[in-house]
Amino acid sequence: MEESNKLVVKVKYKGLNQHRDEPVMVTEWNVKRIVIAIILLIFFILLPFYLFDDESIKDSSDTTLNSKVKPVEKILEKEKKEIIKPIAKAVELDIDKKLPIVLVKLPDNTTEDTSIETEVERINDQITDVVRALLTTGVINKEPMDNMGLPLVLNKNKAKNVYYFTEIINRKGQYLFHQWFRNEKLIYKRKISILGNRWRATTSKLIPYSKGGMWSVRLVDKQGVILNEIKFEVIN
Repeated sequence: MEESNKLVVKVKYKGLNQHRDEPVMVTEWNVKRIVIAIILLIFFILLPFYLFDDESIKDSSDTTLNSKVKPVEKILEKEKKEIIKPIAKAVELDIDKKLPIVLVKLPDNTTEDTSIETEVERINDQITDVVRALLTTGVINKEPMDNMGLPLVLNKNKAKNVYYFTEIINRKGQYLFHQWFRNEKLIYKRKISILGNRWRATTSKLIPYSKGGMWSVRLVDKQGVILNEIKFEVIN
């Protein structure tokens, strides 16, 4: 085997890449996303408090409103009672007593605008003026004995007394009239002087057998306005 005559020289050197720096990790913060995340976190934390506070405010406002409305209702109810009491006290009439219906014809020489209100007021006064009005067979202690049945039947042997009883209020110091009619003809008239706030007045007629026909009695004021009228028939 032949020995090699070659000379090997080994050289140690740094390569071109040996001078480069080692890689370094760099961290970059995204500020915009961080701010948004913080805002969302705060929103979700505060949301339950906002909802509970809103309900509590609503409840408290409802309670306050109710507390204000109830006293107002009590005040209105009290005022209503205060108004009704004097009205109920002013009209002290028995429920079972029927009041007459009065029809009034307006004078021809009055205008509609000026007369209607006056006539309505006068009609209202008249309705409350006559408490009782009836025909009876007699009067004891200024009170009627009964309510006469109609028609009135007569026989030849005996005539009958017919009494016209009236009870009037709120006419003290005035005067009214009782009028008796037979077949629409006035046969008797009497002036009634009212001397008290509640006044009873009675007139009567003796009706014989020969005076049959249609009769009527009236209570009228000095102007001739009919306050009450009762019509009845006398049969032979």
